[in-house]
Amino acid sequence: MPRVKIVLVACATIVLSVAALALVSAFPPSQFNFYPKCMMYQWTGLHCPGCGGTRAVHELSQGRFQEAIRMNALVILLLPILVATLVWQYFAHGGKKPFFQLVTGPKSAWALAFLVIGFGVLRNIPVEPFTWIAPISQTQTQMQTQTQTGSQTKQ
Repeated sequence: MPRVKIVLVACATIVLSVAALALVSAFPPSQFNFYPKCMMYQWTGLHCPGCGGTRAVHELSQGRFQEAIRMNALVILLLPILVATLVWQYFAHGGKKPFFQLVTGPKSAWALAFLVIGFGVLRNIPVEPFTWIAPISQTQTQMQTQTQTGSQTKQ
């Protein structure tokens, strides 16, 4: 892939990521219904590894790290790793390798698969401490948002 094309893909990715972050930040997923619903949760009642990810990004964009971790710890912890990996790959290889080549070998692919699948399984075990990594329900999120909004207006 020519260097100019790689730079354009990188720039487009950055612009789209910033736009998506602005959208999620401006329109809380707990208050707006245009965000896609998790099909796995709707069909089975089980939380997939990504459940709560959009709400986690919203909470993080509002500076509420603890609530973001409570929604989806995997997404919040993997976001900086994803960004660092993309930047490292771009600069370490001088823009000569494909921009989205995240997994560099079978060991890292298996480790990532084990992490994601393990997280998905553990968050569905209805016993503490595993319930701590299950996302907070939509109703609880709305109640927290209303409580925070009410406490801000009283100040």
